[in-house]
Amino acid sequence: LMTQTAVLPLRIDEDATVAANLAGTGPALAAGIDAARAGIARLATAFAERGMDVAAVATFSHEQDPDLSDAGLVAASHRPSPFVKFPLSVTLMEDAQGALRLVGEAAVPAAELRLFLRRLRRVLDWMCHSPELALADCPVLLDGEAGRVFAAGAGAVRPQPPFLTVSHGIEADLSGRADAPGLVSGDRTLSAGEVLTLVGGAEALMRAHGVGPGDRVAVLSGPSIVCVVAMLAIWRRGAAFVPIDPAAPEALIRQIAGVAEPRLIVAADGASWPADGSVLALDTETLERQARPLSGPSLADPDAIAWIYFTSGSTGVPKGVAVAHRAARNHSLLAEFVSDIRPEDRVLQFASPSFDAYIEEVVYAWTHGAALVIRDDAMMGSPARFFDRIREQGVTILDLPTAWFHFIAAGLDTNEARAALRRVHTVIFSGEAARPDAVDAWRAAVAPSCRLVNIYGPTECTISCTYGDLRDPDRRVSVGVAAPNTYCRILDRRRRPLPFGAYGELCFGGFCLAEGYVGAPERTAERFVPDPYGEAGSRLYVTGDRAMLLADGTIHVSGRQDEMVKIRSQRLELGDVEVVARRHSGLADAAAFLPGTEPFADHLLMAVVPRDPEAFDPKAFRAHIARYLPAVAVPQRLLVLDRIPLTTANKID
Repeated sequence: LMTQTAVLPLRIDEDATVAANLAGTGPALAAGIDAARAGIARLATAFAERGMDVAAVATFSHEQDPDLSDAGLVAASHRPSPFVKFPLSVTLMEDAQGALRLVGEAAVPAAELRLFLRRLRRVLDWMCHSPELALADCPVLLDGEAGRVFAAGAGAVRPQPPFLTVSHGIEADLSGRADAPGLVSGDRTLSAGEVLTLVGGAEALMRAHGVGPGDRVAVLSGPSIVCVVAMLAIWRRGAAFVPIDPAAPEALIRQIAGVAEPRLIVAADGASWPADGSVLALDTETLERQARPLSGPSLADPDAIAWIYFTSGSTGVPKGVAVAHRAARNHSLLAEFVSDIRPEDRVLQFASPSFDAYIEEVVYAWTHGAALVIRDDAMMGSPARFFDRIREQGVTILDLPTAWFHFIAAGLDTNEARAALRRVHTVIFSGEAARPDAVDAWRAAVAPSCRLVNIYGPTECTISCTYGDLRDPDRRVSVGVAAPNTYCRILDRRRRPLPFGAYGELCFGGFCLAEGYVGAPERTAERFVPDPYGEAGSRLYVTGDRAMLLADGTIHVSGRQDEMVKIRSQRLELGDVEVVARRHSGLADAAAFLPGTEPFADHLLMAVVPRDPEAFDPKAFRAHIARYLPAVAVPQRLLVLDRIPLTTANKID
């Protein structure tokens, strides 16, 4: 048997017709014959040296195979062969009657391989009958497959909580346990009843300033008693909570104020408001002087806006994401899916108020009878100080941003960590993609007695819209499954559903969706689109994240659709560079980025955190990158740090 191996270099243009894409195959194949003498093994090695994997090999054979006569249109084979050295090998062969058959060999279950071959046959058949159509129009799903994909992407269906809004739910929870611990700040503990009296006083002050239903109230504050009390008072007035970081640049605060147009600004604990508007200065002492019982029911309405969170915008103007009380109410259901929360629990309130996880922490605790522990500056210096402090305050549930989850992973194998984590039964983390090495470190420290839950969700999907328990060491790190009364869809760029295991753009629908962007109807229409596969009037939020869905409903997110950058005209995924960098034995962490704000440049920059700064060898590190990635991925400039800097929302700055 004489065979030749040819490289077939093709440039695929999805917007061009099938015929146009195939037009250059003849000359390309003829040119590829020149490489036949190299052999497939040598070619594969050459590709690997350039950071390219050969995942599949296609073979065209004119040899008849009598064994295929009963195999049908496609055949799945698991025959051991010394010649098959790749994850997938597909051969086009003739059977005894001269009919063509697709034969596959792969190290996957036969059912998966057979499904792949059926899909491949459908694609080939469509291409033969549709030469003048764009390649992107090719159908990928088999008959009936869309229904199975949609069912797997749907979260559990649950009835709504018994309260009208989270404002009503929190008030009922706290008033039902007035003498129990409600709020811990530093060395001070307030009972649930004392919290409500502070809320009553703050509400009276807001009423005096004319705050009522439909208004917006900005709160300039870090994590504090004043902030959480003000938020509850704002909801009772039927108004929307607009948190602003007091450390934000003055220009940004002015921009937010211009979009939000707050009726009142609460400046907490001496914060200075740099823009125009009516300002109410509040501190803990003022709240205590004004404390009084609640007066009348909460004015919060399910259809009214509960909060507006501002995120960065591509135009340079921040986007104000408006979330209604009905979405907030549904989100409170997630607490029972991510933790075994109990009345005796103490939930760490870690997030900055300008990060929407702040509300999640408050609602989780105060709709399930638990106490809320406000983080303080003493926690933030090092992993050892963090663990010491949560031990002293008796924290049992941690809700952490992923960047902090990564940072303190380095301190898990210490006496301080072991002492603190004995009482912790749930660790929740969210905000960015979790590193497998950090997850493994946490697993070793707390599993299986402690739940380790990864949650995911853009601000536009009401804080968190997926959850996944990662205690199992054999479970691949993912963002889990869709939250209650929420569903995900993985769509291609033409908004068509993709099969299990195929990467596309992640979209969400259901109760989780925000109302849209404040004062930006065009931007809202761009990201919140009609769901062509849902009920009449249903919407999808297009996240911009690249993800795939598995048959068990698990969602795997792999960076942004727009995270691809160009360096000297070559495409590169920054996430890929970071993964390879972190494999270097001398490195604890790394972050890749480009100079400037455009997604293209002539060189790459990288911030690195060496395990031993004095022993770190930049030349050896660059050589490590060069062994696995193309030359453009080797950072020309390195910024050596003791830790990756974080924003006030505890995301990478």
